Amino acid sequence: MGTGRYGGYASANWTINKASGGSCSGSASPNIIGYAGTSTLTASGAGGTGNYTYSIVSGPGTLGTPSGTRNNTVVVTSTGVGTVVVNINNGGDSNYNAATQGTG
Repeated sequence: MGTGRYGGYASANWTINKASGGSCSGSASPNIIGYAGTSTLTASGAGGTGNYTYSIVSGPGTLGTPSGTRNNTVVVTSTGVGTVVVNINNGGDSNYNAATQGTG
């Protein structure tokens, strides 16, 4: 019996999807301030290299200009008496999906 020789090649294709963007969260320091006081809100939890964005949902306050690595910090200034709620977002990047919105 003879032996045969076979030649050829194989190939494969992969679909690479974006990774989960994680979930945004924030911590305030200090977390209790007086009227016209300020607190620094620091965001974390999102994957990738995209910048964090912030918006006031409710309460008497204003936001400063975000700074730090990936805009991960922002100063909140009280403009009245009450509780200020800030949404934290991260839109993701070319490798990570947008993160789940968090509050701080």
